[in-house]
Amino acid sequence: MGLWEFDRLGGVASKPFDINKGGQIFVSAILGYLWMNEEELGFDPTILEEDAGRYTDIQRNGLVERLCLEELMQQQSSVAGRATTCWRGYVNPDTQLVIKDSWEYEERPEEGLLLKEATEAGVENVARYYHHETVYVRDAVDDVRNNVRRGLQYADGRNPFHQRNIGIHHKPSHVWQVGRRERKE
Repeated sequence: MGLWEFDRLGGVASKPFDINKGGQIFVSAILGYLWMNEEELGFDPTILEEDAGRYTDIQRNGLVERLCLEELMQQQSSVAGRATTCWRGYVNPDTQLVIKDSWEYEERPEEGLLLKEATEAGVENVARYYHHETVYVRDAVDDVRNNVRRGLQYADGRNPFHQRNIGIHHKPSHVWQVGRRERKE
């Protein structure tokens, strides 16, 4: 048997072990999963919840703003990839927004800057820019290699992802993009 950890870059495998001979390893792994908190299980710690619903806080113009997340509009269903998730939400009832949360590859231009440029140029039929930022978790940029995997390198187990070019060398960062919808699609 082998244990796997899947994240935005793919999978990391443990060394295979025989649960009949290494029962303690198996029990330790199961107990480890049972004792994990939501963040350790892979839930986004920047999406918070209270009685009024889900929200996230952003830093805009030097001030903290709360973005209330009303409805999940779209969510990517694959494990590896950018994990794009779109929410309908608001800052206040007069400022309705579409909040796009996705992992971004470091070597590509930031989508938020491109959307800001399009808004400033008055491009039509494009969401209006509101704000974008790189997400930090535990005082560090929320990237897969250092923050999610916490430095974990490939284990010695057989990993079929090693044979494929899945962009394992990429270091994505988590970016909030917020834009106003100009018209219904």
